[in-house]
Amino acid sequence: MGFGAIVLLTANPEFADPSATGGIIGGQNMAAVNLAKAVGGNLLLGFISAVAFATISAVVSGLTLAGALGDFPRLVRQCVRARQRR
Repeated sequence: MGFGAIVLLTANPEFADPSATGGIIGGQNMAAVNLAKAVGGNLLLGFISAVAFATISAVVSGLTLAGALGDFPRLVRQCVRARQRR
C-alpha cells in the first residue's frame, strides 16, 4: 500500500489498533478498506467493497465453471457412444 497509508492509518485513532497485525483494525488485510474510509469516506468505502465483492464472485463463478466443464468431455463421449449403439 505504501508508507503514506501506514502513517495515515496508524496515526488516526479511529483505525489504530496496536494489538492487531500491522497496527490497524482488521490487520493488514483490511489496509485498503480502511484507507478508502480514511481518504474518501463512506462513498469510497462502498466502492472498494463493491469491487472486492465483484472480484470474489467472479473467482467463485470461474472455479464453478472450470469444475463443471472438467466433466464435459466425458459426458459428450458417453452421449456419442450411446447414440452410435442405436
